[in-house]
Amino acid sequence: MHGVERVPVLISTLGTEPQVVTLALHALENLSSPVWVSEVWVVHTSPTDPAIRDSLKRLEQAFEEEPRLSRYQLRTFPITSSKGRKFADLENPQAVKATFQTLFSVIREAKERGFRVHLSVAGGRKPMAVFGIVAAQLLFDDQDRAWHLLSSKSLVESRALFPERREDWAKLVPIPIIPWSDVDPILTLIAREEDPFEAADLVKALKERRRRYTLQLFVKGYLSPAERRVLRVVVERGGTIAEIAKVLGKKPRTVEHQIQSIYRKIKDNQEFLGLEIPEDTRLTRDFLVRMFGGVY
Repeated sequence: MHGVERVPVLISTLGTEPQVVTLALHALENLSSPVWVSEVWVVHTSPTDPAIRDSLKRLEQAFEEEPRLSRYQLRTFPITSSKGRKFADLENPQAVKATFQTLFSVIREAKERGFRVHLSVAGGRKPMAVFGIVAAQLLFDDQDRAWHLLSSKSLVESRALFPERREDWAKLVPIPIIPWSDVDPILTLIAREEDPFEAADLVKALKERRRRYTLQLFVKGYLSPAERRVLRVVVERGGTIAEIAKVLGKKPRTVEHQIQSIYRKIKDNQEFLGLEIPEDTRLTRDFLVRMFGGVY
């Protein structure tokens, strides 16, 4: 779905301050290129905590009664484990795991329904923000965005749902997201994974497989047969230039020239290899061993 403009949805984490949701919505609408979402999805801990219950009640009441919020559909998602257990706090490993699972499943649902996701991680406990960003790395494509909310001290102290005074302001700061995959996104595979930890392992395995395949293409397509033989000995056996030359039955100067040629081809094909090598970087045989160790 790259290049196709999709309907935006705001997914926001929530703690005890309901204004983090409404202020994020306000800030989206006041970007230089305004974003008008159709739905607002809120991820929160269990309302058995009185502070969370009050926060949710105030938020739900605002979406029912506030005219400027009437056009939006509000959905709420309590942090829930795969066994249906809800957590009022994130103070044990089970709760933290459930946080990741819930955020992953909420973002995945939005992606499967074709939404363009705007994720705000300003509300709630720190693990909610951390796992929200990790889930975004797994699931986002180039149209999705992650944000952190900033607001004036006066607005924070007022706890108002929207800026009402001249000195009040709220704005969103983009959080750079580097997707773990440049496929669209690899939803065709990881959408089947209920466990985000397993999904992360799958993505890492796919990335490693793709990296090795790219290196194999480079070796076969860009290096000469003689350079391939030199590279194999460097990676598999190592040693000095003289020792490598002896194994290959070549003169040391010839081997040195072939290794320098490999270095030049690596630098000339950085984009293909997914590398970014500074101009003054001096490549070494240790670099070749680290880079091509998985090829042989």
